[in-house]
Amino acid sequence: MPVRKDKTRDVWVIDFYYSDKAGVQKRYRRDSTSPTKKAAEQEENRIAANCAIYGGPVAPVETQQDGAITFASAVAEFRAGAAKVELKASTRSGYDEILDGILIPEFGKTPIREIDYAPVQKLDGELKDRGCSTSRRRNVQIVLRSVLHVAVDLKRMREFPKLPPLPKVGKTNVKAPSVEQVERIIACASDAASWAIALAAYCGLRAGEIRALLGRHVDLRGWITVEHSLCHGEVDTPKSGHQRKVPIPQPLLVLFKALKRKGRLGPDAHVALNGDGDPWGETGLCQAFKRAAKKAGIVGFSFHTLRHFYATHLFRSGVAAPTVQAIAGHESLDTTQRYAHTSEDEARDAGDRFGKFVGNLWETTPENDSSDE
Repeated sequence: MPVRKDKTRDVWVIDFYYSDKAGVQKRYRRDSTSPTKKAAEQEENRIAANCAIYGGPVAPVETQQDGAITFASAVAEFRAGAAKVELKASTRSGYDEILDGILIPEFGKTPIREIDYAPVQKLDGELKDRGCSTSRRRNVQIVLRSVLHVAVDLKRMREFPKLPPLPKVGKTNVKAPSVEQVERIIACASDAASWAIALAAYCGLRAGEIRALLGRHVDLRGWITVEHSLCHGEVDTPKSGHQRKVPIPQPLLVLFKALKRKGRLGPDAHVALNGDGDPWGETGLCQAFKRAAKKAGIVGFSFHTLRHFYATHLFRSGVAAPTVQAIAGHESLDTTQRYAHTSEDEARDAGDRFGKFVGNLWETTPENDSSDE
């Protein structure tokens, strides 16, 4: 991770060790060209990817041929280097789905120098005709740009091509289940699934964070420390990249203490287990939630919407936005603010109140005052 060189200015130093082609350990130490820590981290990751592929920070001269490789070859280099270094397992899975399902079939044999405004705009139009959502089309372009940026870094292209602007995605209200719906789903779930669903709904844990939760992460004085996420068999930091502490509501704390008494809260023991007593697999939690919701007669929600429920009701409980951001593990406050919305019932009640208020004003205006007649 880059370190600040000058505390009075944003000057970051990239400093790491790598092995060259002969297996000799070397050190790379340079001032970053980027002004922010996050950008410097990305720069470091790109240079480290070069070291991993080529044994040095710069691609060798013989590979610096403008557009001499196909998009499929560029994807292979992206996956071997930058994707492993910069992307979390869950994100890589989403990238792979778009690469294998859309971009490689479309551009796989195309030289990367030929991928510019016109073919990308054509693909976007085709995706729109297929009924793809704006966010889906936007994600496709983001993945494509990631591959092309790495191709430029690796000297496979002289410069980044001009591409169409990213499709604009409007803000939408986050849909969250009600308290009654969550309670019904938990009541209809198996014992093992109900415990995991409760962790998501009442502590705001993501599915990967639940899979990685161990006994040592639980403090019976009332805290869960979220340190890891387990996705596609890889243990990593949470999505935000940071650890966080989450308060345990009293009803769940009682259950945690019961687990402790039963000897099921050992330091290395998984807190949430499936019906067979094993740690949950990649899709198990989502499937268990769907079964419970179907049994409860509730549609339109997924396991991840339990986090929406958690953040929404933190706001309704009067918790300030920065606190919601911290305990929900949102990297951006903009993400947190998406949950600061009102329910349809609350909005309808506000409309009724406003209508009555305006109606009273209307009845007492001079033009409508009939007291002299």
